[in-house]
Amino acid sequence: MISIAAFVVIVVSGFVPAITALNVQENPYVATETATSTYSAVQSTSTPSVTYTTTVMQEQSITTEVSQPFAIGPQSLDCNYYVDSSAYLNAGTDVSVSYSASANLYMYVFDSAEFSAYTSSSSTTSPNVAEIDNQATGSTSFVISQSDTYYFVLWYKPQFFGCINAQPIGITSTSSSSSYVTTVNYLVTQTNTQVYYVQVTTTATFTSTSPYTTTLTSTATKTCSVGWLQDILLGCP
Repeated sequence: MISIAAFVVIVVSGFVPAITALNVQENPYVATETATSTYSAVQSTSTPSVTYTTTVMQEQSITTEVSQPFAIGPQSLDCNYYVDSSAYLNAGTDVSVSYSASANLYMYVFDSAEFSAYTSSSSTTSPNVAEIDNQATGSTSFVISQSDTYYFVLWYKPQFFGCINAQPIGITSTSSSSSYVTTVNYLVTQTNTQVYYVQVTTTATFTSTSPYTTTLTSTATKTCSVGWLQDILLGCP
């Protein structure tokens, strides 16, 4: 006679059900996601970096104009007399002179040496700086060749019979002008500030971490027999 315990052993030993898993379990899992972004920004900065002083030689032309450097006013001039006016003139000066009289006169422009010879001997040299012979009116222009004192002379020169019965001559007017160009060199000091523009590139990197939770579920299945005893032992319904 076989006991119930032996039967159970026999039954259990003789039938082994296929079991895939016996438990159902949920496991939380935390993962990390990393995102990286990079940007570059270009910035312009300006800084007055250099200040320096320079001295520059500059040239400027200055024109000096003089009205009436020679001045002879209206007057009466007797035979064999002269009237003069003097002025110091620089080389390169442009000069214009004119006169008007009631009768013929001789007009001269002398430098200092010529005037000295004229006054000592009542004679003239040729060529003179300027000259107009035996005219009641006249005008002329010339350029001064060297700096000196110059003389504007109006002379009532005797004619063939000298001054016999010679009547005075009236000087109506005279006019003169001079123009002189001077070149001036002078120093100019300038202060300058040099500005440099520098480009600065800034690169920044940002890293963001976003945690999230994922639930992993494991699933187990079981296979039950058709016998009631095996089902009770395996927990089958």
